[in-house]
Amino acid sequence: MNGRLLATGPDAEATVRELASGFAAVGDDFYRVGHRLHTGEDATDLAEAITNAEFREADSLTDTLRRRLDTAGLDADGEVIVTGEAERTNHDLRTGVPADYDAMAACEPEEALWVVRNRDAAHDVLGALNDPIEGEQRVEKTYSENSPPRQWKIDTDGFTDVLTLGRVRNRVEETI
Repeated sequence: MNGRLLATGPDAEATVRELASGFAAVGDDFYRVGHRLHTGEDATDLAEAITNAEFREADSLTDTLRRRLDTAGLDADGEVIVTGEAERTNHDLRTGVPADYDAMAACEPEEALWVVRNRDAAHDVLGALNDPIEGEQRVEKTYSENSPPRQWKIDTDGFTDVLTLGRVRNRVEETI
């Protein structure tokens, strides 16, 4: 895989830092929002753990992607094939999560991945998509609070999988 992991958005930096602790990273000043750009073999391993898509620099992303997406994977033709959201549960969960979902779904990706801290956060995200403050329900499926997110079967334009940090770390370790 040739490419870089790109994280943008106000919450992405902290989540990616936690996710990628121990990986080589460099800051990059030409973006308007805080982020970390991971380069080299470690970045490739990290990106492959999330998806097999090629990650590109922000200047190749469309305006749609710049608005709300934390991460996007593009194919060789520049088409969005993967979208990603590093979600930190906070005060605007029931408005922010549906807005992130809508931005991801608008790209019609093959995969729409959510990365969250733990199982509880995954259930919080799903709850916000099941019962948003405004607009229609984004995801109809519901799961017991005891159900691990890795067993969920959701396939919508804005949500195809949710990965806890523990699950991502395990996938990274498997590729090393």
